[in-house]
Order: sequence, then structure tokens, then C-alpha cells
Amino acid sequence: MKIDGEDYSYQTEVSDGIISLVPGTIKPGTHRIQVQMKTKQGLIIEPIEWKFRVAKTGIDLRSEINFDGDLSVRQSAEYLGGYSKDVSGINGKMNIGLLWIKSRNSFRITSRESEFQQSQNRFSGKIELGDYLHIHFGDFNPRLSSFLLDGKRVRGLGVDLQLPSFRFQFVQGELNRPVQWTGKVDGGYQLVANKSSINSTGHITYFMDRTGYTFRQAINAFRLSFDFNSKFLFGIHFLKAKDEISSVEKLFSHQAGLNVDTTIAGLSESGIPVGEYTYSQFLDSVTIGGHSISFSDKNWGGKDPVDNLVFGFDIGSTFDNRNLKFDFSWNMSLSNKNIWDGAMTLTEMDTTLDDSLDGLIMGEIDTSSIPFDPSSVEDYIIINPYMTPLLPIDYVSFEDHPIATIINMPSAAFRLRLKGNYSWNSFRIEYRQIGPAFTSLGNPYLTKNVREFFIQDRLALLDHKLFLTTSFKHQDNKILSSINDPLSTNTFSGSFNLMPGPGVPSIMVNVQSVNKNNFQEMELIDPGAPDTREDSKMVNTVMSVNFPFELKGLKQNLIINVNTVKNSDELSNKRSSGYLFMKANTKGYSVNLSTQLRLGLRTLFSVTKTELIMPTDSGDQIFSWTGLGLTANYSMRKNTINLTGGVSFFDVGTSRLYGGKLGGSYKILEQLNMGVSGNLQLSQNLISDNVWSWSTSSLILTAGYRF
Repeated sequence: MKIDGEDYSYQTEVSDGIISLVPGTIKPGTHRIQVQMKTKQGLIIEPIEWKFRVAKTGIDLRSEINFDGDLSVRQSAEYLGGYSKDVSGINGKMNIGLLWIKSRNSFRITSRESEFQQSQNRFSGKIELGDYLHIHFGDFNPRLSSFLLDGKRVRGLGVDLQLPSFRFQFVQGELNRPVQWTGKVDGGYQLVANKSSINSTGHITYFMDRTGYTFRQAINAFRLSFDFNSKFLFGIHFLKAKDEISSVEKLFSHQAGLNVDTTIAGLSESGIPVGEYTYSQFLDSVTIGGHSISFSDKNWGGKDPVDNLVFGFDIGSTFDNRNLKFDFSWNMSLSNKNIWDGAMTLTEMDTTLDDSLDGLIMGEIDTSSIPFDPSSVEDYIIINPYMTPLLPIDYVSFEDHPIATIINMPSAAFRLRLKGNYSWNSFRIEYRQIGPAFTSLGNPYLTKNVREFFIQDRLALLDHKLFLTTSFKHQDNKILSSINDPLSTNTFSGSFNLMPGPGVPSIMVNVQSVNKNNFQEMELIDPGAPDTREDSKMVNTVMSVNFPFELKGLKQNLIINVNTVKNSDELSNKRSSGYLFMKANTKGYSVNLSTQLRLGLRTLFSVTKTELIMPTDSGDQIFSWTGLGLTANYSMRKNTINLTGGVSFFDVGTSRLYGGKLGGSYKILEQLNMGVSGNLQLSQNLISDNVWSWSTSSLILTAGYRF
């Protein structure tokens, strides 16, 4: 441990993962601590640094202000597969504050920023008033619920007020910014040939459509939770996300090009010539010819605007001195995939789909079962025939099976979880179900139509030097009774980790078995139809051995990794002779040897080999890849200069790749450093007469200043 560069390691005590130091008298002002560490295998870990202040008698606001940050720039020129790309960027952080209030700010500006896509730049700010109030602004990643909003970037404002028994989280901003077009021909306006027409008088109506746009997607969300001495936990959460139709303009100022092809031009002998036009040029050509354009104000051919409402609650409690925790979360969503025409009244919904005022929507849903007019709640959710679900609860089923009806609602998602965390044992038991119609724009990648049961147990033995972990997960998509061939997946996992301590070999072994079954019977498959039955087993085995040793006074670390994936068809004896089981097997091996040489030189030598066994009609075909690599890092002048370099070789059978890299960094001042790195890779085609080609290359320049 160092304070302001002075080594205090001889005064430092380390016990049970806690570092203690009583340095004696330190002058008032700002000081910097640096903790240098190594792994149990002797590998150097990047030092951890932070600042602290020593106050003096009296109040001096200037001396009480803590200010630090960094600024870095990066410029890269890359060539890959015949394409060149130059990217530049600036990153910065600035932290300022007193003991009771702090401001943390960061930004990233990149040349990849474009008006034709979502923003690549990032501007983030955070104000902390102690541990009780945090205010976010700019770009941030809030977490309210795993079903609601769980780390997706939001640009806007966030408030997190946390008191001993009360917490309020609020998010307001946008998930997507508006994008008017893609910057390409037909990327904003497009002529649709099959909808354009000519009448008997020769008048041509050109049908034009709007493409390449993205609506601004606004979001408002909150979570309110209570903690009554950890004996009873309760929270409610809410999310509203909606595309703003007005954020995309029908006619925009950019010179967006559209293409007139032979189909459009061939509508008339005096039609518009083939070529590319801007909207204004095309409009002038149409007007001069005495023709017209059909261009709707809505219902364009691009993405339809959507609306989303999610709400739910969670309850929980802790037991056994907070070592055991139980929680339950239930959520429901309403999602509308097309809000072009806005909300509808009950009468409009009755006559829209069946053209008869019979008190039934789509001939099935009784309008009297809807207790309000849909147009009265359009500020919360736009209700029209595109909303899913149109009625959240099946009232007929609810009368006979109320609990099952609520649990299995297509638009519901819930989770039951029990977690235990003890010094020698930790476990988790969880059941989760997400309906096929559950949608949250705050978590768009959430897997739908899935039921999961998961159990895991982890034992720590031999004074936390040996860890044994086992788990089981069942997953299926049999939520709705209408699913005829549900896919069931059972996953068994077990791992063994032995880490005795520094300088002693360690070993890790993990085995995972995945069984999939869709319960199809051959008798139910039409004769001549493909065999779509699934009953397979996949076994994935990973083993890693870390062996540190010393040879001729040099510290060495040998790491051996083995990975195999074996797939088998459990119905192989019931398949037809021509059936091909299209799941490949793989084998992977790697050996890595790191060496700590004298005079600040470290090297890493690696050997890798991968085999892919691919089934074909003529039998298994084996593809093999072999790689060799050697990298070195050399530090001198007390780590002010660091040089790196390496060479690599990769044989993929049909070609060989030869690569090299070289780089270095120079710490000009304690706070200022600069670096440069580059790599080059050449390809030798073994099939085409050993033709050599330039595969990839890059040159990266960096500079950073810390204050």
C-alpha cells in the first residue's frame, strides 16, 4: 500500500480480506492511496486508487472541495475484409463535491455519431446528497425491476430517494430518439409500384410511402417500496412508454433520394424517366406532367408506433438474521402495436372488425364486460383492436378458476424466489413465468412465453478453498393450452473448484447436461412430412488447471483448458434411415504459459486447437483450427514506459493467418500518458495457389490526462 507514493506496506495488516493501516500523523489536504495486489497465482492485478482528505481546524471551503477526473482521446484507423473505417473519440470524467454533496459526470463523444441512427454519444451526470438522494441526468441505466426496467439506457432524468424504511425511484426521458431517415436512396421516401396506377384518361397516381424512420419513444416509470425492519418488504412499480407520432415528419428538409425504376416509369409513355430524385424534384416532375401523388399522413410502410403500459408489485421478507430472503413479484402489461388511429370508443370497436353493431368485438368479446369507454383512458394506454390483450382476463374462465386464470394470463409475468446466504452454503430456489403477450419496452429482450423452475446450491468447504455447486433448471413454453408441441428443456449443472492458495495448483471442472424434448409422436406427423420430433441431449464439459511453479528463478504459470460439447439424439433408433441429426460436436484445447522474467519483462505463450465435428449425409466431417501466439510486455524506467508486442499464427485448413502487433505507452507526467498500438494480419489461401492477401490491420493512438 502506498500513500502519496510512499510505501506503507510494512505497517499494513491484512486479515480476512480486510486491509488495515494506521499511518500516524498526515498533513491536512488531499491525499491519494494506491493498493497493489496479486492473484494467488502471482499475476499482477491493476492497482486500485482513490483520494481522501484530511481536514484541519476551522472551515476552509476551498480546501474541503474534492475535485478529480480524467480525459482521454482515441483515434483508430482499421481495415477489415476490404473495408476501411476511421473512428475517433473523446472520453472524460469529472467528479466534484464536498463531504455531503458530490457530483459525478462523464461523457463520450465519438465520430460514429450519426443522425441516421440512435445516438452513440453519451453524457451522464449524477448528484449525490449523502446516501439518501441520488439524481441522475443525461444517459443512465436505471434498474427498477427485472420485468419492468432492468439496465436499459434512458436519456433523461432519474431520482432515487432512499430512506431507512422507504425508497422512491423515478425515471423520465426517452428510450429512442427520433430518426427521420437512413441517409440512403429510398431510405426516407419510397415509391410503391403495385399501388401506383393509371386511369382510363391517362392520369397517373403515384403512391408514395414513408420509410426509414424511428419515433421518439418516451418513458415514465417509478417504483415505490417500503421496508419494515426487513420483516415485511412491499413495493409497487409502473412504466409507461409510448412512441410519439409527431416526432417523425412526413416532409422533412433533408435531400432524401427516391428511386424511379422501370416499373414506375413504365406506367405511361410520357412518364417520369428512370433515375434518382429528391422529393421536390419528383413533385415538380409529377406536377408538370399533370399527374398526382398519393401520400398518406399516417399508416406508413415503416414501423408502426406503439404504446405500452406495465404495472406490478412485489412483496418479501427476510428470516434467520437476514440470511434467508423470500420475495414474490407479479406484473402485467398492456401493449398496443399500432396507435396510428388513436383510441376507439366501444361503438367503434364493435363495428370496426365485423361491420355490425351487435355488442360483440370480433364476434367474441361482449362490450358490456368492458366497464369504461376506451377513449377515456387514452392518456394511460391507447385501446383499439391492436392492443394485446384486448381483455386481460378471461371472465368465463375466471368464474370457475380465478387463481389459475390470473396466474396464466398471457400478459402477466411473475416470480417466486427463496435465497439463502450463509458462510458455508448459499442456495436459490426460483419459479418464474412470463406470458406470451407480456411486453415491456423497458426490457425489450426479455424472453416471453416461458416457465422456469431453478434450484442451485453452493457449498464452501476446507476453509473456503473448495467450492461445490449444483443446479437444475426446467424450462418450457406450455403456458397456454393451445400449445400443441411444447418444448421442454432440463438443464443439470455441477462444478468443482479447488483453490488452495497462492503458489499452489488450482483446478476447476464444470459439467452441464441439457435435455430437450417436444413430446411429439411420430403417429401424429403427416406421412412424408419432415420429422420434427425433438429428444436430444447435450453434454458440455469444461476443465481448467492452473499450475504455478518456479524454474531457474523465474516465476511461471501454466494454465490448461479443455472444453468438449457432445450432442446425441435420443430417438436415433426410431428415426428413418435418411434422417440427419443437425447438431455439431466440438472439442477445444488450450495451453497458456506466462513467465515473469527479470528486468520487467513478462511473456505469454499460448497454443489452441479446436475441432468441429459436423454431421453430413456422407458421414461426419471434421473441421480443425490450430493457433499459436506469443505476446510480451516490457516495463522500464519505473513503469513510465511500457512496450507490448506479439506474433500469432492460425491455421484453419483452407488458409493460414499470420499476425503481428506492436504498441507502447509513455507516462510523460504522473497524470499524463500517451500510447500507440497497431496490428497487421496477412492471409495465405492454400486452395488458390497460396495467394497472399492483406486481411486486417489497425492503428490506434490514445492520450489520457488525469487530474
